[in-house]
Amino acid sequence: MSSMRGGLRAACVLWAAGLCLGGAAAAAGDPAVTVKELDGKLRVEIGGELFTEYLLKGFAKPILYPVLGPGGVPMTRNYPMAKVPGEASDHVHQKSMWFTHGDVNGVDFWAEGKTKGTIVNTDVLRVTQGGAAATIVTANKWVKPDGAVVCTDTTRLAFTTAPGRRIIDFEITLQASNGDVVLGDTKEGTMAIRTHSNLCLKNNPGVTTANGRAVNSEGVRDAAVWGKRARWIDYWGEIDGKTVGIAILDNPRNPRHPTWWHARDYGLIAVNPFGIHDFERKPARTGDFRIPAGESRVFSYRFVFHEGDVEAAGVEALYDAYATAGAAPPEGWKLVYRQTFDAEDALEDFEFTDASKWLRATPDGNGCLETLGLGAYQPKVRSPAIIALLSKYRFEDFILEADLLQTGREYGHRDMCVFFGFTDPEKFYYVHMATEADPNAHNIFIVDGKPRVNIATKTTGGVAWGSEVWHRVRVERTCADGAIKVFFDDMTTPIMLASDATFGEGWIGFGSFDDPGRIDNVSIWAPKAVERSAGFFAKK
Repeated sequence: MSSMRGGLRAACVLWAAGLCLGGAAAAAGDPAVTVKELDGKLRVEIGGELFTEYLLKGFAKPILYPVLGPGGVPMTRNYPMAKVPGEASDHVHQKSMWFTHGDVNGVDFWAEGKTKGTIVNTDVLRVTQGGAAATIVTANKWVKPDGAVVCTDTTRLAFTTAPGRRIIDFEITLQASNGDVVLGDTKEGTMAIRTHSNLCLKNNPGVTTANGRAVNSEGVRDAAVWGKRARWIDYWGEIDGKTVGIAILDNPRNPRHPTWWHARDYGLIAVNPFGIHDFERKPARTGDFRIPAGESRVFSYRFVFHEGDVEAAGVEALYDAYATAGAAPPEGWKLVYRQTFDAEDALEDFEFTDASKWLRATPDGNGCLETLGLGAYQPKVRSPAIIALLSKYRFEDFILEADLLQTGREYGHRDMCVFFGFTDPEKFYYVHMATEADPNAHNIFIVDGKPRVNIATKTTGGVAWGSEVWHRVRVERTCADGAIKVFFDDMTTPIMLASDATFGEGWIGFGSFDDPGRIDNVSIWAPKAVERSAGFFAKK
């Protein structure tokens, strides 16, 4: 299995054109996916047969029930919507498939009761159907027991089918529409499914049919998956004489990817990027996640209900297709570089301003690139002193994504940097992401033979690096119009913008002005890459 923050090792891979939402191109003759709007629910059918129903009314939150996998095999527990002999009747709030959280501004939306919060559907915004895909978009409000609205959301569900599997893409945009929203540090959440009894890893009281197995993307198995970070998880077992499974994929553009998993042996599988205190025994509130008033954050997950076990279903390949398709580069662009730093020779693609201050580290058993901070290198003009240059290729237009983790002390200029358009050590652009913004921090800069100059036309007030928290960063660059866009965790709204056409083709790199940090899961999409060595700095 590959790194928990990674996918493939360094590779030059063609963009997989033509992928539909379900990770497979629609083929002629595929059964149509249709939606019927009924009283309080939306019924999703594949070829006229039930796939699932999205129940909008009657419960403390919208749920998907039942969920039928390939061949109509039931994949989720019936209780408490229906009582079926041989099923456990614990945890009444664990209803088939749902999204909610146990601490939203101090209100418990996970459990149910008079003192708990509820998620109320307010509108069905859009339904599209026909062919091998259908989508549903709804609006919902999160309501306190006293009737006050904590926040709102827009939920988008996409349903697709392919041979041997059925797919649900669940994307929720949480909107801080009524003031700041804090998703609190608790294991009780968040994107969840309660499996069929047979897929449980142990027999619950009154149940004798459990035969399930589980594994995550890091190779951790069965009950040990609880509280671990991973890109995906898969539970499988035999139901009605057929081996079937449920794979849940964490979108690489989600905040705090790869997520933690509140995945239990009794059949609860929950994606939870917030419960760091419970999962890692860190101080209370470590995992608190704030959405400032007026802003929003997007969380996206793919559920694959598949035939066979994890290997037969090819879950790792399904994840790679999902991760790549989600990047959505322009038509004709290719994924030309990917690096997870899992291989011993991963650093051979780079050169360093001070190679003694860089290493391939494995702090959690998985590879990453780490800088220990300032070394002997002194730039000729005022500019960052810590650079790892990807010296193998030069890029003109590109989309770059990477995971960054800041390991230094907290202060206003605590930073990490992404370099591009690198022509020589005195000519390049860099994005400086820092705790607080000022003319010399948390902006986009150009170095052109003189001390760096701020060229950003938009920036935010800074970023919250946190402690031991990975963040997803995306930089988009097009040379014809000089456009530069920078995203941090939220891949829908840029935190920085600039426009400058001084430099075109150049090398890309990572580092910091003067702080330590880590880099992982580098992906670069581009219409082309010119293979040319840099030779400015030292190799390891």
